[in-house]
This record gives sequence, structure tokens and C-alpha cells, in this order.
Amino acid sequence: MLEHLMCENHSEMKAVAACYICGKPVCGDCAISQEGKTFCDDLSHSTMNLEYENLLTTPTEFEMALIVKNLEANGVSGKWFNPMQYGTKEYPRLFVLPKDVHRATDLLKELDLLDFTLLNIHDK
Repeated sequence: MLEHLMCENHSEMKAVAACYICGKPVCGDCAISQEGKTFCDDLSHSTMNLEYENLLTTPTEFEMALIVKNLEANGVSGKWFNPMQYGTKEYPRLFVLPKDVHRATDLLKELDLLDFTLLNIHDK
């Protein structure tokens, strides 16, 4: 997956991982590990991991924008990132506050938007 990617901060070093939040490829010097996940040098991403839950992924930005717009119109906000911008094979992902997980999942079912997702960790 990362064999061909170089660290975003050190272009001469191969990436050893991608940030769990944004997908940014990082080398061993830049990688921050926490709870079995790797994060980039943006410290807000490791903090975000503690405050938000990864609700779902979508195949493209189009589906993500559709879902985010519908959730926000119904009072559920979140933060989404597109790791594909860094050349990884990971899909756009949406993070929501834990208090909003069930409401967001219910809205996705009610609005018939689950077919636009690849992963809904709270619908298993």
C-alpha cells in the first residue's frame, strides 16, 4: 500500500505508515503512535482520535459530501478527510463525536444513505 509513497515531510524517506485521520504518508521520524494507530505530525489528529469516532468511509469525495451535507442539515456535524489526496488507496472517512454516533447512524438509515458508504462501523 505505501511501498511507492514517500514521507510528506521528508521527500527522501519512504513512508512507513499513513496518518489514521488524514492519510498523510509519514516516515519513522514523523510517525506518532497511539493506541495502535499512527498519526502525522499534526498534533490535533492524535487528539482528534481521542475525541471523535471514525463513523464511515465512502468510495469518493462526492458520496462523502452528500452524506456530510445531509447529516449537517439534520444537526449532526463531523470532520472528514480524504487520504486519496496523498496517493494512498484509503477512502474518504468521516469522524463524528461519540454522542452523535447513534443519531448519525439512524439518520443514514432514515435517509437511505447507507448504500453510499463502504464502512459503517456502528451498523455491524
